[in-house]
Formats: sequence, structure tokens, C-alpha cells
Amino acid sequence: MREFFRSWKRKFGVVMLLAACLIAAGWVRSFYVSDELAINDYTVGKAVVSSPDGIRFETRYYLDGYFPHRGYSSVVHLTIPYLSLVGGLLLLSAWLFLSKPQSAPNPRPVVGSEPQ
Repeated sequence: MREFFRSWKRKFGVVMLLAACLIAAGWVRSFYVSDELAINDYTVGKAVVSSPDGIRFETRYYLDGYFPHRGYSSVVHLTIPYLSLVGGLLLLSAWLFLSKPQSAPNPRPVVGSEPQ
């Protein structure tokens, strides 16, 4: 079993499978909890929001200066669905696991040298 994971492809496949599992756990969590990471300036803020639709990147314009609790309007720039992230990572890890490892090239003997 140890020989199966000697290839860098197989090791990277394990890392991609773990990443897919973590993103899938975040997807399930997004149905119950809305997580967000926001960087605010005085009147404008950038945010990354986790919702059941996916991961949203948005810009927020605060209506009354730097008071997010008084309201803001937001512009969503990009939404990445969780299914595309998890599915893509699963396909990548499956390809890395199932591809045949490259065999090491046989060294050619040097002409004119005697075997020892």
C-alpha cells in the first residue's frame, strides 16, 4: 500500500480530495449559518459571503458612512457555486488517483565503461 502513494500525483490527489471534503462541509454549513469576511473602508466595503447559492464576492456601499447596521446597498460581482468547486476537485482527484504513475527511465550504460 505504501508504494501506491509514492507518486506525487497520488499525494496531490489526496490533498485535492481533502479540499473537496472541506468545501462540501462548508456547503452544508451554509444552509444553517451565513459566514462572511468583510473589509470595510469609511463608505465602501468588500465582502466574501458564504450562502447556499455559493461563494459570493461583493462590494458594499454604506448609506450613512461607516455604519453597516444602518444599511447598505451591495453589488455582487461573482458567485461561484459550491457544486462546481466540489465537483471539479473530485474529478481532479479521481484523475490523479487513477492515472498510471510514470515509471523511472532506465539509465543507459555509458559507452566505454566496464561494469563493476
